[in-house]
Amino acid sequence: MPTSSVNVILGPAKAGKTELALVRYRQFLAAWLDDPTQPAGVWIGPTLSAINDVRDRLAMAADGALLMPHTTTFARLAEEIISRGQRRIRAIGQLEKLRILTQLIRQLVAENQLRHFPAVASSTGFTRQVSEAVADLKRRDVWAEEFRERVRDDRDRDFADINAAYQQHLHTHGLYDAEGRFWAAREELDKKSPSQASPSRQGEEFRFGLIVLDGFADFTTAQHDLLRLLAKRCDEMLITLPADHASAEQPRDLLFDKPTRTLAILEKSFPQLQRETASETHYPSAGLQFVERELFRVKGVRTIFSATGLAVLAANSVQGEIRVIARRIKELLLAGTASPDEIAVVFPSVHDIATRVSEVFDDFGLSVALDCQQPLGTTPLARTASKQLQLHVEDWPFHLLLDLIGNQEIVSPALAPRASEGLGRVRIRPALERSVRRAQLPAGRTLLVEQL
Repeated sequence: MPTSSVNVILGPAKAGKTELALVRYRQFLAAWLDDPTQPAGVWIGPTLSAINDVRDRLAMAADGALLMPHTTTFARLAEEIISRGQRRIRAIGQLEKLRILTQLIRQLVAENQLRHFPAVASSTGFTRQVSEAVADLKRRDVWAEEFRERVRDDRDRDFADINAAYQQHLHTHGLYDAEGRFWAAREELDKKSPSQASPSRQGEEFRFGLIVLDGFADFTTAQHDLLRLLAKRCDEMLITLPADHASAEQPRDLLFDKPTRTLAILEKSFPQLQRETASETHYPSAGLQFVERELFRVKGVRTIFSATGLAVLAANSVQGEIRVIARRIKELLLAGTASPDEIAVVFPSVHDIATRVSEVFDDFGLSVALDCQQPLGTTPLARTASKQLQLHVEDWPFHLLLDLIGNQEIVSPALAPRASEGLGRVRIRPALERSVRRAQLPAGRTLLVEQL
């Protein structure tokens, strides 16, 4: 089977890496539309937001209708590979993963298998930490058996037992978690090479004319393995990676460590790999050009004499920071120095402050489009329902009971103000809160009801 070509486009931010890849992908799609019997292409991005942006840019530049451009995330491509495989396995979400881990940890404690963690094993925080550690091992492609061989003390041994029990549970019941999807997809692709496929199965096999990976700085071990397997099933693979345009005498290893290591792994995996360098970045202001060139440089930083385009806004809290930003945007709009479509606000994590941003910007009369989808579990109603279930499980703990009594999401006739003979309007919520506080019971539904 002929070796596919692998090209890597290197360059810093705003160097045009994505645009170069889009030009290649548009050309490929145009040729494929002329002959749809040829293998299709696929564009792989890191997030749904990045994929939506690429899809919009493809549609804007198309002369006519562009159906099925096949843009997807790495995770969704892995899901597609699994769904078209022969194994019937099912994905689990984070909540189901925590439930399984909780049950397995309780079982190990009951069997006296844990030596270091029995005192904290029943806590929710411990289960979440175990979940994160298991996910980290999978991202580094460390199998349960391999980790067990590396244990040094009872602490490591306890975690090795939990991890092994969890992986065995997934295997027995035909399940896979978020990190395990790449393992499962790798196994499906590795089962049979493309050259071994029978003519009757050719339509079902994964075969691509062009694979584009854009927006990544690094890949997990399982993703690197998937890339090697996918390269055997495509004619051309195009990858974009961030890179420093600084001279070799003054590299910025701290800023570009991940993509540098990723490039080294790719060059080892694909001896035929060809490098391409995108153009220098083009920022409109001297201040932004300086930051782009000098950020994270350890030594040899030059002094800037023009800071146009940069402004430092001081605030003493997250809420204050959002208000300062909103006020600054309002000033720019009123002065006419910027239009709404020219303003973008970037935060390290949007999910944590999305509600605050919406409220503050609304106070300033600013319409905002937040690039995030609020998870169901973070909505007020879902959080209230979760607390009600937790109230029953923990046998009415004091702090949680007070929280629910004052929760306005709970609409119940029992908590609504009502008329009583000779007393007029009686507010039930404050009366309940006073009674619970007067009882001073840390927990216990039966005891509380008896006192009330």
